[in-house]
Amino acid sequence: MIRAWKKLKVNSGVFLLYELMFRTLLIFLFTTGCSNLIEFLLNFHGYSYVTQGNYVKFLMHPSSAIGLLLFCLLILFLILYECSGLLLLFDAGDKGVRLSLSRLLFLSWNYSMNMLRKYPVKWIFYLLLCLPNLYLHLLAWEMERARFIHIVVKDICKKTGIPNFTGLMVVYFLVSVVFSTGLPFRIFGGEEEFLPGPIAFSVRKGKQLKNLFQTMFLQARVFVVTELWYLLSVVICVFCIRRFRPVYRYVSDTLFYGSILKLFLGFLIGFFGTVTILGHLYLVFREHREACICWEEAEPLQRERTITVVALLLTAALMLQEGSLFFPDTSDSQDYLEITAHRGGAKFAPENTMAAIRYSIDTKADFAEIDVQETKDGEIVLMHDNWLGRTTGKRKYIWDLEYKDLQELEAGRHFSRGFEGEPIPTLREVIRECKGKLRLNIEIKANGHNDDIVSRVLQIIREEGFTSHCVITSMDYQFLREIKELCPEVITGYTLSMVYGRVEDMEAADFYSVKHTFVNRRLVNRVHEMGKKICAWTVNKRPPIRKVIDAGVDNVITDDPELVRKELMGEYDVIPGFISLIKYMIQ
Repeated sequence: MIRAWKKLKVNSGVFLLYELMFRTLLIFLFTTGCSNLIEFLLNFHGYSYVTQGNYVKFLMHPSSAIGLLLFCLLILFLILYECSGLLLLFDAGDKGVRLSLSRLLFLSWNYSMNMLRKYPVKWIFYLLLCLPNLYLHLLAWEMERARFIHIVVKDICKKTGIPNFTGLMVVYFLVSVVFSTGLPFRIFGGEEEFLPGPIAFSVRKGKQLKNLFQTMFLQARVFVVTELWYLLSVVICVFCIRRFRPVYRYVSDTLFYGSILKLFLGFLIGFFGTVTILGHLYLVFREHREACICWEEAEPLQRERTITVVALLLTAALMLQEGSLFFPDTSDSQDYLEITAHRGGAKFAPENTMAAIRYSIDTKADFAEIDVQETKDGEIVLMHDNWLGRTTGKRKYIWDLEYKDLQELEAGRHFSRGFEGEPIPTLREVIRECKGKLRLNIEIKANGHNDDIVSRVLQIIREEGFTSHCVITSMDYQFLREIKELCPEVITGYTLSMVYGRVEDMEAADFYSVKHTFVNRRLVNRVHEMGKKICAWTVNKRPPIRKVIDAGVDNVITDDPELVRKELMGEYDVIPGFISLIKYMIQ
């Protein structure tokens, strides 16, 4: 590891500038670039938004497929460009040649284009095979932030029933270790056949397994070193917070500085991992061959200097743009933040039962969120799942049973024996219990067997005189349109498990209820600029509660209303300890 890094000492300044430029660009493309591309594609073929319910249709659209393919090709070319530059830096350092940044940029372009000309299509597959080994640490840090990609991959694995996705990724990594051995040969112009070359070369020398284990051991060392960096940085940051900040700001500041720390350490860790692995690959290459580079032609041309200035200015702009996303506004979000008890307060009472409603009333929650479904005979009852097994033990779908069948079931024993015998309530019963005490957030579930549910829910609300004391939400936007047609005065909310696209086009939604992992200051500002409100669901731990509060949401949906209230008031039964704050920052 150290031997490879020493070769960069000759051109250390150029090396740092080069990496700063490309790391900034890659991180920008992985996050902001990916989001902007999705928004562009949505507008291009008439979608207003993409959620977990319609992303498959969106991705299958020809314009989406072409756009995402071009985006991936751009990422792959930039990876090739960076690898070319780093290998050139290693070779220049090995020969004691000093390089200017402009010359390095120009040579990197030439060597990258040479590979594209030599292997017009094969270079794509080859880089895909090399990717996990070269960018393991960057991918590990940045993939979680590229949330759309993360959710799509996770959902595809779930729907296709891939038995061991982790095992497949391990195999992919091992294949990547073997193929990436030949990258310097390809970039510097090796003679072997394109794909079998590195493997045949290693087998011929009897070093395939040796190279494999060396690379894996090196990756493990990089992982250990970078994790130690991260943990040490977290410890120092938490120590400073506890030493210099007031108690009521402990959690908020931990999240604030933790997000900044992850941004910069993700940048450094990805950089360190890639450079170390490429240095190892260069040393393997030098054991068998010497790069044929005429380093005498190292004087930069005027156009190269111009390119360098433009590249540096672009890097500075991207750093400002990317950095601004991670400096949240920690001022008070508003005068009053509403609290909604999720499913009535599912932490302390069985969900969607009268006991949960009474808990919501007792804790003075602003709203109780309840889920409603329709029975076979048209009764509207409280139930989250289509399948009744989890909460009642009855192995039937709700649309297969009449209300009299549900009256024979109980919905409390799964929670605790103290609630055994708790019945499944109807919407009408719950409304009568809540009148004058509690407002309701009524979420209508779409299951394909309840075409009349909207009209039935509206009829009950009107008959009970509860129209101005409730809101109706759903993940099915068509339900919201139907509500606005039948009863425009009812406040409607669109429930979203992920958000990409133009929320401005969702006219049938008076507010948005968004999964808390997708809530940030930019989204909140967009919604507020429209004159609408935004809720965050379902938030049950102090760090994410503080995060959505600082983002400026109007309503927090939680299983534990008291915990949100304590976080709002800065109250602590026990002052968060050193270890607790470290856990918050890492999470």
